[in-house]
Order: sequence, then structure tokens, then C-alpha cells
Amino acid sequence: MRTIMEVLFNSIYLISVVTIGLVMIMKSEENKQFKLFGLIMATQLVG
Repeated sequence: MRTIMEVLFNSIYLISVVTIGLVMIMKSEENKQFKLFGLIMATQLVG
């Protein structure tokens, strides 16, 4: 049961963080810091 909960938590966490990161990149316009933070969030899926 613990393993299933951990997998569910990790999946939900990664999907939400990557989604928020992509939204931040798309809405960053000229703000470099906002875009960089979005890029860091979006690349968590790779690592």
C-alpha cells in the first residue's frame, strides 16, 4: 500500500510541477527570472 501511495504522489507531483513550469514559460514574456524558474521546473521530469 505504501508503494502505491508513493508512486501516486510522485506521479501527481511531477505532472503538476511540469505543467506549472510550462505555463510559466509560456506566460513569462520578457521576465527572464520567471522564464528561468519555469525552465527549471519543466526539466524536473528529465532528472
